[in-house]
Amino acid sequence: MEDSSLANRTIDIQMILQVPDSTVKVTLYDNAIIDDDTVSVFVNKKAVLVRQRISAKPLGFSFKIDKPNQPTEILMQAENLGS
Repeated sequence: MEDSSLANRTIDIQMILQVPDSTVKVTLYDNAIIDDDTVSVFVNKKAVLVRQRISAKPLGFSFKIDKPNQPTEILMQAENLGS
């Protein structure tokens, strides 16, 4: 599933990481007020989490890097700011 609205967004790069393995595990959680924040996450513009609620309990996923030595884009999009 691709989201065409991503094509028109300005990307704010927060961090560039080099990873030693081809499998990457990402874990998200709300470390502030637990108030029903929801996020979507895309890896190379393909949805891996869509409108998932984050809480104090970790929400995670893994993916394989298909092209070593090439950038892999991970985009986290806030769907709402909770209550």
